Amino acid sequence: MPDVFISYRRSAEPHAVHMERALRALGYDVWRDSALLPHDAYQEEIERQLRAARAVLVIWSQEALDSKWVRAEADVAFNAGRLVQVVIEDVAPPLPFNQIQFVNLADWTGDAQAAEWRKVLASVKALAGAPTSATVAATSAVQVTAPSAPATPLLAVLPFDNLSGDADLLYFSDGVSEEILQTVAKTTALRTIGRSSSFQFRGAAKAAHNVARELQVSHVLDGAVRRSGQRVRISASLIECATATTVWSDRFDRELADVFALQDEIAAAVAQALRVAFAPSVQVGAIDPVAFDLYLRARAAATNIFGAYDTTLLEAAVARDPRLTQAWAALALNLANEARTGGWLDGGPASAMPAAVVADLRARARRAADRAFELDPASAHAHAALAALEPQCGAFARAESHLRRALASSPNDPTLLASMCTWCRTVGRTREAMGYSTRAFEIDPLTPALTAQYSILLHRVGRVAE
Repeated sequence: MPDVFISYRRSAEPHAVHMERALRALGYDVWRDSALLPHDAYQEEIERQLRAARAVLVIWSQEALDSKWVRAEADVAFNAGRLVQVVIEDVAPPLPFNQIQFVNLADWTGDAQAAEWRKVLASVKALAGAPTSATVAATSAVQVTAPSAPATPLLAVLPFDNLSGDADLLYFSDGVSEEILQTVAKTTALRTIGRSSSFQFRGAAKAAHNVARELQVSHVLDGAVRRSGQRVRISASLIECATATTVWSDRFDRELADVFALQDEIAAAVAQALRVAFAPSVQVGAIDPVAFDLYLRARAAATNIFGAYDTTLLEAAVARDPRLTQAWAALALNLANEARTGGWLDGGPASAMPAAVVADLRARARRAADRAFELDPASAHAHAALAALEPQCGAFARAESHLRRALASSPNDPTLLASMCTWCRTVGRTREAMGYSTRAFEIDPLTPALTAQYSILLHRVGRVAE
């Protein structure tokens, strides 16, 4: 079984050769049609290799756009969720392949360290895993050093230790840690592992080498939280897993009212240490400490990754501090899910509730979403709430629009990716569902609900062995 199948037309063969050599130098088993033997039935052999490959690298050129063979091979990969796309001329992938990202390698000369080629390698590794070939070849065309970490940084934010001297404050240290994770994920260009997976590592299990082995991350952000009254002390360390080297560390003493600004400081420092972009959060002003505490307590009551927070505590939080954007968005989503499922997040028809109760839940959810939008027009979970308020049968376009806006604001939120996957499955867009499920699973690989969703989609697209 090849790791990578390369699809191209003859005009792109020099590029295909460069790419094949670069991938083989890392130890990947690569197949392209130059491997056909004189006695092979070429159509059957090409299809056999194509369907067996873990990743399919399609090189788009003008000639490839006009080729029914390249389009057919791309279609097989697209439906299986294994498509990696590059362009080498002033063209773009045709429909429907333009629905996923591609990399422009028009100016690539075979430099293995080029940023755009690194993106291709990251996609290949995500789909094909570590190289299966036992021997890493040396070539004269390109020099490649096999990385011991992902080509681009992949970060796990671990649950910061609770040093407050009160075990009951674990909700607070976990809540602050999750807020830091979400801030890093939203304000920087870093790829981050989801909470449900990274928060499984506590105590001795937080050793960087252990987290790297289990989650395939390049860096971990760990630390401790100490709360004393209305003051909070946070110490944080960014560690490179391969060498167990501390890349950055600092300690912060702040009033609890300034916790959002503090989270931005930490995210900015991590971004600077890893040389990635940073954009400040919408809400960084002072907040009411009691309201923030109520918000964290409400989130700590969640029964699964999709929420089911404590509505009463969320309402108390926004009543105490109407500027708390996150609480308004969480409240909107909570109420919308209650209205949609009749009070049971994991099932139960809304008709089990009196119509007047459902109508009240829907109205309150919409008001909470509107308030969240006033504070943050791009609020991801407020858009998710509006999607949940749409009828389950019909109004598909409106629901899709809200989910896409949610993902535009928070593209690496595994719960939003899972919701988009579910929507795609509902309307029969299985190949798109596979893509969203794959991304959710990669971000949060130790979460049972996302693993189950991913397994179902793998079976649906015929990848039963996986």
